Amino acid sequence: MLEELKDNFRKLIALYEGQREENARLKGELQSREQEVESLKAKISDLRKQIENQKLTGAFLNGSESIADARAKVAGLIKEIDKCIALLES
Repeated sequence: MLEELKDNFRKLIALYEGQREENARLKGELQSREQEVESLKAKISDLRKQIENQKLTGAFLNGSESIADARAKVAGLIKEIDKCIALLES
């Protein structure tokens, strides 16, 4: 009876160690996945910014306009914004 109890105790310890190792492996995998998710979130954010920039570029360059024309439009918009700010400040 004592030997059977010792044998069962050894099996229980072996199972515990196996589960502990599995738990450590899964924690490492989870950390790796969390890092991957953060990396992908950053990439998504960057791609969204690129899309917005392309939409803006497309709004200014609708085929017939050049980059110089687009820059002139932006400069004009900035001047209008500056005028609005000046009016708000006075």
